[in-house]
Amino acid sequence: MDKTSGSFCPPLQLDAFLSRLDHEQLARQTGFQQRRPRKIWPQALLRALCLLLFQPRASLEGLAILLGLTQNQTLSKQAVAKRLSRSCLHFIQEVLLIALRSAAAVSPVLDTAVFASFGRVLIQDSTCFGLPAHLAHLYPGCRNQHRGGIAYAVLRLQAVYDLLTDQCLHFSCSPYTRNDQIAAPDILALTRPGDLVLRDLGYFVLGVFEQMQQQGIFFLSRLHPGLYLHSPQGERWQWAKLSRTSAPLDETVCLGKEQRLQVRLVARPVPLAVAAERRRRLYRDSRNRRPSQERLALLHWDVFITNVPDTIWTTSQALKVYAARWRIEIIFKSWKSGFHLAQTLRGSALQVEACLYAQLLLITLAHHAAALIRQTEPFASAPPLSILKYAQFWNSFGLMILASNFSPGPSLDLISELICRHCRLDKRKQRRNYLQSLEALS
Repeated sequence: MDKTSGSFCPPLQLDAFLSRLDHEQLARQTGFQQRRPRKIWPQALLRALCLLLFQPRASLEGLAILLGLTQNQTLSKQAVAKRLSRSCLHFIQEVLLIALRSAAAVSPVLDTAVFASFGRVLIQDSTCFGLPAHLAHLYPGCRNQHRGGIAYAVLRLQAVYDLLTDQCLHFSCSPYTRNDQIAAPDILALTRPGDLVLRDLGYFVLGVFEQMQQQGIFFLSRLHPGLYLHSPQGERWQWAKLSRTSAPLDETVCLGKEQRLQVRLVARPVPLAVAAERRRRLYRDSRNRRPSQERLALLHWDVFITNVPDTIWTTSQALKVYAARWRIEIIFKSWKSGFHLAQTLRGSALQVEACLYAQLLLITLAHHAAALIRQTEPFASAPPLSILKYAQFWNSFGLMILASNFSPGPSLDLISELICRHCRLDKRKQRRNYLQSLEALS
């Protein structure tokens, strides 16, 4: 994007991005196209699947209508259904991968001192979408939840997000039963030496942390409450013996009885009211089992483990950086309440995944454009762009914006100015925004 004119960069326009791809080669590589198509072109089908994001309810009939409007012909929903094959899904995934790599390569990098020592700051997290009940055998939900004897169908979407470029790097779909702990090693295929990984407690796997340490990858994670801790000299760490002072802890400890992974433990005491609420929840969840004194004592602390040395992070910084992980939760919220991604997932398993990956492609392009918009002159001063308002803007007016490629419509400069004016954070709110919170860490 031109920083002076404020116009959109080409990746914001779906057609501009798709036109730069060699669709025929990609379609042949993935098996989606073996001969010259007579009616349904790969590019047109992918574009129609993306536009389903703006429909209140996805259906084959709606997809056939969108595809017919795109190609200026009449198509049946049966003909469209035949093209939504496994090879079609592979084609869409390949295009999405290209978009993810392109966005990550050219997006502006956040300049903040607290992350200056790391190549990337990666966050892995998942969000879930309810599916029609007939898909429960492929996407089983929670095993102890049924509705009138009918099992739930739930899809879990795993995402890996780079905090510095504000872009997602990877997506994968799985049943709800493939939980975060099982998916924890997936990030190792994406990490590079010098990266920092912020881990939620659901991804706490000691073996994965060991592999990260061996590969020169930094990590920061909450401590699993049931993990055995001991000092480098072999003495067991006992929380019950610690006084409930206001002084934070910063110690070197080893994790596990057999796996002696040496890490830095940083902890801070929580207010008494917070500790009391944690005890109430623990007693409620424990039912008839009485919690140990060690577990009760741990409730008075926020505890993190990291292999980032104290020469890079002070104790205070190590305790506060973890809050930056919440950014991916806001992104998930923008997908669901802004773009309304979940309401479009209907049909067969193949149709659901094809629809999801295609719409993630459109969202990826929109997020990439947002990262570039923040660098323009109107956003040079606070308040910055609100990702939730931006998603709602796209959900309400995205179809009109994309349709302007076929007929005279609003100019790109005008659309950029509208986003700059109407999608900012509310400056009347006194709390820190996301960028201000990161700057405060430094």
